[in-house]
Amino acid sequence: MPKTEQERADKSMNTVFPPALKAARKAKGLTQQQAAELIRIGVRQYGNWERGESIPSAEMLIRIYRVLDLNIYELDIQLPDRE
Repeated sequence: MPKTEQERADKSMNTVFPPALKAARKAKGLTQQQAAELIRIGVRQYGNWERGESIPSAEMLIRIYRVLDLNIYELDIQLPDRE
């Protein structure tokens, strides 16, 4: 059974995003606590993202990109096509 665009995007966020986020944070020399403070969230929430236990909202993704000086392609996230 073929997967929908949304299912592919969800899988990408759960499997690709967490290790990419962790690598980007470490490349900036930040701890989870420091990254969380810069993004203005709690460290528990940030840790959940790195472990793939939750997915950041679009607003939070924008904050992450700004704090870690990234663009959407650097975290290798597949977003569903919008028609």
